[in-house]
Amino acid sequence: MVSRRSSAADWEQERLRCAEELNAAARDWQRELDTYDPLYRMAQLANGGGDSPADRRLTLITYAVTERFRDVLMRANEILKDIQGGVYELRLGDHEGHGGTKTGLPIDIFDRRNEQLRPPSSLSGGETFFVSLALALALADIIQAENGGLSMETLFIDEGFGTLSDDYLDDVMGILRDIAKTRDVGIISHVGQLKDQIHERISVTRVHPDAESRLAVIV
Repeated sequence: MVSRRSSAADWEQERLRCAEELNAAARDWQRELDTYDPLYRMAQLANGGGDSPADRRLTLITYAVTERFRDVLMRANEILKDIQGGVYELRLGDHEGHGGTKTGLPIDIFDRRNEQLRPPSSLSGGETFFVSLALALALADIIQAENGGLSMETLFIDEGFGTLSDDYLDDVMGILRDIAKTRDVGIISHVGQLKDQIHERISVTRVHPDAESRLAVIV
């Protein structure tokens, strides 16, 4: 009988010891979890996955690029103000990309004539050209502004002018002439109307259909 009581007391002491060890391990685990939780939440935000606490669930890289892209759009809109009275304004959209993923860089076109948003795919060929040109020029300006040692002194624009109406062509050429005051701007095009607007040019013409070409430098 005494042996049974002693055995029961030993088991109780062992139970209490194990319980204390488990409680101590649980407290250690909670302390580690409290330390890890902020890091885990930061990782969720940076990765932009399905468990991210952010509403848009963009990756950190996409978010940073998006904020820089806002600056590009702002500069592009300054350029677009000089084209047909600024009928178009570029806005950063919030719709989903392919597969339902958030791309972070969708563009909407705000049409001031009817105060409505429209997708870039609805633009005509000429409109697509001058909007793309405004974006390219804006990107060049932002890159140069944010990199003190980098200077983009020369720009070349290859084709696209044939898609512009006369009014749009005049506006685009006016913008390029302003840019040419501080940079060298080269245009590669077959549009005959540009001959009257570009005084210094290199003209390439074919002498015969199946023969050599003639190159003339006009200044």
